[in-house]
Amino acid sequence: MPSRKTHHTAVVVIPPEALWPPIQAIRERHDRQVRRWMPHINLLYPFRPTEAWPELLEPMAERVRPLLPFTVRLAEIRYFRHPS
Repeated sequence: MPSRKTHHTAVVVIPPEALWPPIQAIRERHDRQVRRWMPHINLLYPFRPTEAWPELLEPMAERVRPLLPFTVRLAEIRYFRHPS
């Protein structure tokens, strides 16, 4: 499998929709892309192209399947800019 990555995909954590309102309130003020995608936390970015996903999904699922639900507390917010 090629090791190339793309800026068109990512592995993210998406919070439950019930938790979106306060996150979206912050994003409304500070994130011009608030309407582009849902609230999320990037885990792996850039990631692999979509054609590589079939062979990646099961190995990734095996690694996260044993994880129990966990609480996340955001102590800091940072961002990055894409080159224009």
